[in-house]
Amino acid sequence: MSNEEAKIECRRLAASVEKAGDKQLFHSRARHLLRYYVENVLNRGGDFFDIRTNYGGPAVPGETILHTDSLYVQIIGGLTQYGEAGPIRVMYRSCKGHEDYTGGRNHWCNIHQVADITVPLD
Repeated sequence: MSNEEAKIECRRLAASVEKAGDKQLFHSRARHLLRYYVENVLNRGGDFFDIRTNYGGPAVPGETILHTDSLYVQIIGGLTQYGEAGPIRVMYRSCKGHEDYTGGRNHWCNIHQVADITVPLD
C-alpha cells in the first residue's frame, strides 16, 4: 500500500471516530486510528509505540494517546458546555522518548488531519 493510500484509509478511520456514538466506541476507534497511522503512514511498528486510553469520569470524554520515541499524539473527545458531543480535538508534539510527557510545542488539528502529521515537528 502506498503512503497516499494509507493516508486515505486513515482519513476514513478518522470519520468513523467522529461518528462513534458512545465513549467506549470512541476510544476503540481512536486506538484503531492511531495504530493504523503509526503502522501504515509512519511505517513503524513493534516496540516503537505505545497506545493508551484515559477514559475519564462520567462528566468527561477522556482521551486516547499515541506515544512514540519522537511523537506524542492525543485524541481528545469533545463535549459542549451542555454535555453534548462536540468537536474532537487532536493535540500533537515532538518528544524525546517514551518518558517525555512535556516535549516540544503543542500543535492542534482536527481528527481528519491526523494522517498529515509528520515527524520531526519542531
